[in-house]
Amino acid sequence: MIAMRLALIDTDCRRRGQLCFALSKMAVSATPFESVSEISSNWGSEDAILIHDEPDAVVDAMVSMRDRGLWMPLIAYSRRPTPPQVVRAVQDGASDFLALPFTFQDLKQAIARSENDERGGVSRKRREYHARGLVEQLSRRETQVLSCIASGMPNREIGRSLSISPRTVEIHRSNLMKRMGLQHTAEAIRVAIEAGLNDRDPIRRMFPQ
Repeated sequence: MIAMRLALIDTDCRRRGQLCFALSKMAVSATPFESVSEISSNWGSEDAILIHDEPDAVVDAMVSMRDRGLWMPLIAYSRRPTPPQVVRAVQDGASDFLALPFTFQDLKQAIARSENDERGGVSRKRREYHARGLVEQLSRRETQVLSCIASGMPNREIGRSLSISPRTVEIHRSNLMKRMGLQHTAEAIRVAIEAGLNDRDPIRRMFPQ
């Protein structure tokens, strides 16, 4: 029994085949495509698009859907996504971001979050309000760490900016995830973006001297 149907876009033939096989084990039917241009003439009745995060891939997919008056959850993925990579993908229009390997539950939750936002009529302003409510639960230091994460800074750089050790950064990072009830860094980055925390100079903007 098929649990869901996806369009899978990935330029790497081997990875595309491996992922299609893995998805089939989850009862997910994935129609493979090499590029956005290939799927543009083959839009079907998929539940979502799963796209490997590459330069301009998310933007191209969003433009293609827009030009055809379509919308479906667009989930980006990669093997070891970095915070800057997740930030860029979400800003480009990705509904969510998954790290390989992911489980069926991870995929299902990512699609559900996207559909709830769109079909539930959740406006950008309401998402911002909700995100700010989550951020308000954090301590000043945790908020600083979250802002730095959303700006693409690694733990070592965050530590230097805040004059704390990378280990302390990791502790704050773990605590802020628990306070907000989040499981993945991509979720935290999305909350930070919707709350307006990410900035090239997050510490100065948020906490001016």
